[in-house]
Amino acid sequence: MTKALGHPVRLRIVRLLSERHTCVTDLAAEFPLAQSTVSEHLRVLRDAGLIQGEIEGVRTSYCVNAAALAALKASLDALYGLNRLSSNYDEARRQEVAMAKTAVLIFHDDDASLRVGVSVSERMRQSAPDAGVEIEVFVFGPAQAVLSGREDGEAREAFREGIDDLVSHGVMVGACVNVARANDVESALGERGLHLDFARDVFLRWGHEGAAVLRV
Repeated sequence: MTKALGHPVRLRIVRLLSERHTCVTDLAAEFPLAQSTVSEHLRVLRDAGLIQGEIEGVRTSYCVNAAALAALKASLDALYGLNRLSSNYDEARRQEVAMAKTAVLIFHDDDASLRVGVSVSERMRQSAPDAGVEIEVFVFGPAQAVLSGREDGEAREAFREGIDDLVSHGVMVGACVNVARANDVESALGERGLHLDFARDVFLRWGHEGAAVLRV
């Protein structure tokens, strides 16, 4: 039915016939077309069940098939409703996915901050699957220098091991690519599985995702 209405002439014919019963001669007068062309459009509409003709003397009077048009309208309304439902679901799902992230920004390099950063990230990693939350860790600023392995100390070594453990468990751990390049450790951090990106882009992405950010 919808294919039959895909032509503007046939669509106008249906509109005219919804207002009055008429014959092909009268219809042809409404268009700059030959009567044979209008007759062909009528045939397509009749074959689709959208119009029907009744013989009145020597001519056929055409009118719309009200039941068929009502059924078509109901189908289109139902389809429109499903599309709206699908769109609403997709939008809700996008919002749900965007909000279901917690990001840990490890910035400070004092022993307490390094311990807390790794400890909190690990505890959240363990509970994230049940909570339906995605965890992401980003090491930036003074804390990123600790990742290079050039500083000794128990807390620093534990921090590096904790970061490697998070990576091994599938947590997305990132660091600033500019800082990594400046310290000539870009390749080393990449080999350890860290995602190197511009800090600005990471922070903008978190904002777009609606992530909850914990800064340590």
